[in-house]
Amino acid sequence: MNVRKGTQDDVESVFNIESRVFSDPWEKDQILDELSNETYVLSENDGIIGYMMIHRNYREIQIANFAVDIPYQHKGFGKLFLSEFLSTVNKGNSVTLEVKQSNLNAIKLYIDTGFKEVGRRDEYYADGEAAIVFQLNT
Repeated sequence: MNVRKGTQDDVESVFNIESRVFSDPWEKDQILDELSNETYVLSENDGIIGYMMIHRNYREIQIANFAVDIPYQHKGFGKLFLSEFLSTVNKGNSVTLEVKQSNLNAIKLYIDTGFKEVGRRDEYYADGEAAIVFQLNT
């Protein structure tokens, strides 16, 4: 497993994973824009198997998008990837993210990693589903 900063050359791989994992995927131009900012990719055997898009604002960090490709889910890659990222976060920062309330596997991952539910956003997603807001204070 290797984690590295994403580049715009990764757009096709990230977009393909995004399209497989999410029912309402981000557009390719949105992904390309994020790749020019702070995105990390997880690779295994020279192929990208996951990504994490980050927004930073002083001591607040938002995980804007995080996914592991379907064949690699439920094998510990997401937890390793998230833990690797969190180990780089400075003490005193907070990390937040939103997750679909029906995404029980992701919710379990976040709780197991120390995140706490801090709110909900009704009808947050395009399909009308609510988001649970999680936060981790480092």
